[in-house]
Amino acid sequence: MFGIAHSVFSYNGISQVSVKNPQGDTLLLTSKVDDGISFFKDPSINSGDFSTSLPGSGLYSYRVTFKDKTQTTYTNTLGANSLLPAKIDSFDRSADGQFIVLKWNPVNEAQGYQVRIVKGNTEVIPAKSYYELNPLRVQFPVSTFTSFSPGTFTVELDALLFESAAHQQLQALSVSKDSIQLQ
Repeated sequence: MFGIAHSVFSYNGISQVSVKNPQGDTLLLTSKVDDGISFFKDPSINSGDFSTSLPGSGLYSYRVTFKDKTQTTYTNTLGANSLLPAKIDSFDRSADGQFIVLKWNPVNEAQGYQVRIVKGNTEVIPAKSYYELNPLRVQFPVSTFTSFSPGTFTVELDALLFESAAHQQLQALSVSKDSIQLQ
């Protein structure tokens, strides 16, 4: 399934953001962070934002209205790139029991990975990006999970493809998930 996420960030407070896609349709970004430093729209299965075909490539225009009433327009050209989800090899305790270890296979064309661990709706390990891993393996001390245990912990592993080597504008992302039960 494919979907498009939109996000605009500015330290200058934002009051409204609209996005015009290559087909001329306009979408208002309604989700915001920290009283308006970031507006976004993540794709939602419930809203029918996902499709079995790639989203339309082309020029997207972001019309930003700031709290001081000034306006500006930013543009971004979306390519027709996609990434397959990473195959998680293991998400388990280390042999000595001191760490929770995540290992995965590389994703062709991915320029980085992002790892996040949650228990239900509670973030245990905030999203952290990795660009120079070899092998593809991260570990976290079991003690990090102690105050949240017992329970089921879910890892979200995102493969990332950027528009440039600066790692600033995301072109494509794929998501893989796995769970571990801790006592």
